[in-house]
Amino acid sequence: MKILTFLPGFHSMEEKKADFPLNGRFFDGFSTQWKKISGFFHSMETFSSAFPLNGKQLCPVVIKTLAVLMLSMPVVAEAGAGFWRQFVIINRGSGNEYFGDSLGENFDGVDLGTWAQGDARYLNGAEANTWEDDGDWVNNVWFNYRFGTNDTFTGISLDQRSHSGNDRMWDQTAENILLTDRDPGTYTLQVYFFANGNFDNEGGSGTWELYDSADPDYGATFTITTLGAPSAQTATATSGNTINLTWTRWESRNVAIVRNTTGTFTQPENGVAPPAIGQAFAGGTLVYNGSGSSFNNTGLQDDTTYYYRFFTINNNFFSSGVDANATTLTEAEPTISVPVGDLDFGTMSIFLTSDPVSYEVVGSALTEGITVSVSEPFQVSESSVGPYVQSIELPAEGGMVWVRFDPVTVGTHSEIVSHTSAGADPEERTATGVSEIIRETAVESSLVNSKEVILQYFGTSWRELARRIPEVAEAGYTSFWLPVPQKASGQLSV
Repeated sequence: MKILTFLPGFHSMEEKKADFPLNGRFFDGFSTQWKKISGFFHSMETFSSAFPLNGKQLCPVVIKTLAVLMLSMPVVAEAGAGFWRQFVIINRGSGNEYFGDSLGENFDGVDLGTWAQGDARYLNGAEANTWEDDGDWVNNVWFNYRFGTNDTFTGISLDQRSHSGNDRMWDQTAENILLTDRDPGTYTLQVYFFANGNFDNEGGSGTWELYDSADPDYGATFTITTLGAPSAQTATATSGNTINLTWTRWESRNVAIVRNTTGTFTQPENGVAPPAIGQAFAGGTLVYNGSGSSFNNTGLQDDTTYYYRFFTINNNFFSSGVDANATTLTEAEPTISVPVGDLDFGTMSIFLTSDPVSYEVVGSALTEGITVSVSEPFQVSESSVGPYVQSIELPAEGGMVWVRFDPVTVGTHSEIVSHTSAGADPEERTATGVSEIIRETAVESSLVNSKEVILQYFGTSWRELARRIPEVAEAGYTSFWLPVPQKASGQLSV
């Protein structure tokens, strides 16, 4: 008679066989007859709702009732199903680790570690291995967890991954349940597995449920510590618009920095991600969020005190803040000084060049050079001997400028000499001059004094000389002074 086959979980059987499963736990390596024992529960639940589900210890009254029932009924329940191996899957910072096989030995009572708030430590799921005999089927498996007895259990449905013979494997491996998103303290991760299915054999048909747990579950502990704040923080003004910040990170965690001009900040809310840089945050403006140890805060107002608060940030959890402040330097107004008035070159003949007028330009607090420019017939240079052009660039501190009048057409001329630099008001001066053809002087000098009136004409192409001869003759000049041909360069007269 197979009466003994129907008594899983009874302490009397544990005394007779040491490897008898305690409290409904099934371990790898049990003989087939022990695996089939749980089939007893499927049929016995139909006889008494008081029958202990999940292999828990029976009270004496129920034991006697069951004994009478078993002695008076045929023994046919050879089918069964149950758990034979389970794992809890945890990522402690280096990928998934499987705690289990025997949960009672490799998970229950284990110290998982000590971590700071927000550390990337995750409960990623579980794996369960079930067995079943012909006539019994495991349909669904759940993994249930909670953090301490004051918490409620949360269930995760495990997906069937494989089915080999009478064995099935079920798991979930990427749930990403953050373990460190809670107040500092020590916690117990309590777990159990639950399955349901159906049976259809000579003993009848129906559905069944099965728990695999200790009393009442398996538990492993972990500890959460408070985040430390950054240290050695400094704020140093380096100009009228820049403050340099430095700090030392707490245990290599990232740092978030907030700025305002009042010195009053608020504590960020744990679990809430900070906004983008430049947005309002924690009573100020978020100016930095990263893994560095220094930062230049630019774009500030000069002669202004700025306050900064530094937080350690770890997966959107924040330490208390530490402070630093600095006052930006007083910046002088960028200016350009031109210590001369307007430039009057008087009246002169065309084709002649005036003596240059010189003056000094002074730049103050400029960030770029000074551009000096003028239009024809006036020209500027950085040297008295040239070259003379329409625009020159002086350094930010300034320099000497030469301006000359070089007319080639008759008329009254007036042009602006501008002095400009980024950030400074431009300084402008007016250059004027009159050019005309001076006939009488040249003719009178030629006829009355019977002397040649010679025009020195260097640096001009031969084509230009030929074109200008009528104009030069009309002006009263009698001769050109040109360099000897062998000293000319290219197509020019000199």
